[in-house]
Amino acid sequence: MITDVDIRERIKSEIAEQTEIAKETIDENTHLADLGIDSLQALQLLVMLERTYNISIAEDDLKQFRTINTIVELVNCRIATGVAVPQ
Repeated sequence: MITDVDIRERIKSEIAEQTEIAKETIDENTHLADLGIDSLQALQLLVMLERTYNISIAEDDLKQFRTINTIVELVNCRIATGVAVPQ
């Protein structure tokens, strides 16, 4: 079972890799822009989440990519509603 903690840690790892910020210092409530995440990096994050959790996230949903916590909510919603990528 995928937990919020699993999703949160995966997102933090990806952000840490993209920004070279220490993963343990990333706050889940900090806006992605304040972490240095630009639109291209947000798109890369979206693709990683789709592949990791076999879900589909529309590019329009990038507007919801404000903080790690809002992304976790979106991913959980996609998993719960079964909005999966066709195999």
